[in-house]
Amino acid sequence: MMALWPVVILAGFFPFLESKTLTQLETNNLNRFLGEVARCARVPAISMSLVRDGQIVYTNGFGTSNKQRQESASSKTVFCLGDITQTFTATLLAKLLDEHQNFTWDTPVQEILGAAINFGDRYRNDYLSLRDIVSMRTGLSNMDAVVLTNAMERSRLISNLRFAPKVATFREKYVYNNLLFAVAEEVTRSLGQDTWYKLVQDHLLAPLSMTDTFFITSDAKKQENLAQPVMSYNGVPMPIPMGAMKGQEIIAAGSSICSTADDMGKWLRFNLNKGGTQDGGQLLPREALAELFQGQTTRSDEGNARVEGFSQPDVQVSYTREANTLGWIKGHYRGYSVLSQDGSLPGYESLTSFIPDRDVGIFTAFTGDNGPKAFAAKTLMNTYGLDMLIHGQPAFHLKDFCQTLDAMFTIVVKNDPYVNRDIKQASESKRPLEDYQAFYRNLAFGDIRVWVNESSLYLKYGEMGEFNLRPTEQENVFRMEAMPGELWYTTHVDILRRKPYYAYFDTTPYSDDHIEVVKIPHFDRDTDPVFSRRIRIPPPYDEVQEVCGSGSKVAVSWTIVVLMMAMVLR
Repeated sequence: MMALWPVVILAGFFPFLESKTLTQLETNNLNRFLGEVARCARVPAISMSLVRDGQIVYTNGFGTSNKQRQESASSKTVFCLGDITQTFTATLLAKLLDEHQNFTWDTPVQEILGAAINFGDRYRNDYLSLRDIVSMRTGLSNMDAVVLTNAMERSRLISNLRFAPKVATFREKYVYNNLLFAVAEEVTRSLGQDTWYKLVQDHLLAPLSMTDTFFITSDAKKQENLAQPVMSYNGVPMPIPMGAMKGQEIIAAGSSICSTADDMGKWLRFNLNKGGTQDGGQLLPREALAELFQGQTTRSDEGNARVEGFSQPDVQVSYTREANTLGWIKGHYRGYSVLSQDGSLPGYESLTSFIPDRDVGIFTAFTGDNGPKAFAAKTLMNTYGLDMLIHGQPAFHLKDFCQTLDAMFTIVVKNDPYVNRDIKQASESKRPLEDYQAFYRNLAFGDIRVWVNESSLYLKYGEMGEFNLRPTEQENVFRMEAMPGELWYTTHVDILRRKPYYAYFDTTPYSDDHIEVVKIPHFDRDTDPVFSRRIRIPPPYDEVQEVCGSGSKVAVSWTIVVLMMAMVLR
């Protein structure tokens, strides 16, 4: 065990600050702190805003937001937020539900959208609600690769949900699933009679004067104030093309908002002000906002810091993530209930936290490598800011930041569930490459094409997923290397190159000599998706239940079949 943040010994209580604004000394310390974060965490551009007692007391940007144009980050530099988008969608849903009293958070989604929504079993169809989706307790796999490669349109994704892998019993436990925000988006469209984008703009962004906030679309790369996402390649920051974010449009309601320190200060102020606006209006009823902050689903993953946060005795001051609320994550910091949400997109990291009982909040975002160190860095940034707001001083000296960051990184890595697979490459395949050439299908994930071209094997999945398959010493196993294009970074940047993708081809019991399936574990965090040449579409769940039900139902079913066959033959 290693104790963190031991440097400053605090005596029994901390003086409450009378001034709402930061002192010049506090501002200077924060500016120096951002420089230290940039140095130790190796991040090119940073954004931060602090709110206390109803006022935005600090907003700033640090570093270089675009190396090619040599632009400096400022409080108006835009960073893409990833999962922080969920807090906006949850708030929008709360507002729409308040305006449609015939629906609630617990109304089954199928009752709102109709029978076209099918979650693969009768119980989920009858009961799965917005509360289940937003608090992430559906038990359905996130199917990560669908969004990554832009594998299908939203309509097909929703149609395929009946085949989505079930990795936990319905409402059994927390299972991360951003994918189902595609369904939440359809609900907002149904209730609000407009697109999710327009509804967020009209109901939230415009009333809160969040004028520099926009969405990841094909036009995002044209935004002059957008911080350029980067990741390290051989130690050198390399830009990630905004086209790599295209798949986020499938789940826009879960991950597509980009914003500034100035605007996110306004978002924090709205939440701390119990749904009120700066001009004294009430954008959302207090009780509706309060419901968003109530814990719904316990977060647990065998000590994984990214799920559960940091707890004593590993750290001296705990910053926990104990339960999912409706859009937020509820935990504790220094004995206070803290609400947070973080996001991670290629080359972007963000985290926002606020303590309602103390009327303080912080937003941080930066560009650079994703991964364990990035998670540790943004957590430290949030705890540093909260301490400044509550106590006027951080829990560790600035000169110890790098050491503290490294210690927290060790904690994150220790409990990271990912198991690294490293299979030595070979000069040639043990089978003829033509044996692998085929179309493969997974009913939930969609289609993969494998083909041979000039003595090399290639795999294509979705609009953007193109990979060269390199043979390894293990028969039927190929290392996947992304081709030049939007997703080049997935197997080439430093942080991801150490976690290689592999395609595992295999025969089946029905065909010992012929390659029939390919498994790609890296395509989903909770399952190992298998794509097959031969697909049998299972009957709808209600047909299965009827066949397995009473003898009279079976008899009726067979009677109908016989009568239909007789009519055809006649």
